[in-house]
Amino acid sequence: MKVEKLSRVVVLLLLFFEPSAIGQDILDNISQSDSAYYCSFFPMHIGDRWVYKVDFGDGSGWYYYYEIVTDTVDGLNRHWYGWRYNSRNELKYYSITDSFEVIGGESIIDSAKLIYKLDALSGNKWLINGDLNWGTVYIVDTIYIEGNNTIMKIDEWIWSNNEPTLWLSSRFLRTEIGLYMIWEEGGPTTYLIGAIIDSIVYGNPNEVSKEKLIILSNFHLYQNYPNPFNSVTIITFSLPKASQVKTEAYDLTGRCVAVLCDRYYPAGTYSVQFDGSALASGIYFIRSRMTSIENSGRSQVFTRKMMLMK
Repeated sequence: MKVEKLSRVVVLLLLFFEPSAIGQDILDNISQSDSAYYCSFFPMHIGDRWVYKVDFGDGSGWYYYYEIVTDTVDGLNRHWYGWRYNSRNELKYYSITDSFEVIGGESIIDSAKLIYKLDALSGNKWLINGDLNWGTVYIVDTIYIEGNNTIMKIDEWIWSNNEPTLWLSSRFLRTEIGLYMIWEEGGPTTYLIGAIIDSIVYGNPNEVSKEKLIILSNFHLYQNYPNPFNSVTIITFSLPKASQVKTEAYDLTGRCVAVLCDRYYPAGTYSVQFDGSALASGIYFIRSRMTSIENSGRSQVFTRKMMLMK
């Protein structure tokens, strides 16, 4: 990441998220065994809302938000919080266990996936997908103090033959705020521009209109989600002008294994699905050629690496 880009992001975060509602001596008065302290790395209340910007460093990017809209208690007296992305109707669920693990999934019944360990120490790791022979692992890189808050930096690695082999991203959890920044390998920086958490307002969570949720000034092929994925993943791309788009999937030998789209699209943001259920686990590549109908047929080609894990 370029130094000037990182500096600009850090300045924005310090300006927006200096939480005046928190006293200067909070860290001196809190016990590390206090459940409120651990849970503050991942706050959840109905009405909480986080607004993020995905910044490509070239003046382009896009906004999105998450908001918590339901709170359901299961038979084990655990609270399951339903959250949605932008204005989509489908919900996903998070809960925090008694051992301070954040688990989540598509439904309460089928929500056993481990996401974060909020009481982890530097060097602790846990499996996210696959196994230790071929999978993805979160490793706590460091925990440090910034102002009145504690920051937990978690690195995402591909884990192969019982060791980390490829860094994928770094995620920053901040007490009282939750997830507030993501660095991605070969990708953009995502950072929080505003939030409403337990009725406390940070930054400017309401300034992003529906029209600004997607800002288009250039072609972009976003990293597939989820990644790594089990059988099915979503590939999203953005077009500043009407364009012809051909998107294909390739294996490591350069063989085309799927054509995801080859058609005309008006300006906007679109998603296509890649189904790898008939393919072997491993690394694949998405290649997308976007050719503008205007500008004398200006064309750009993008490639993203993705991992299929079964």
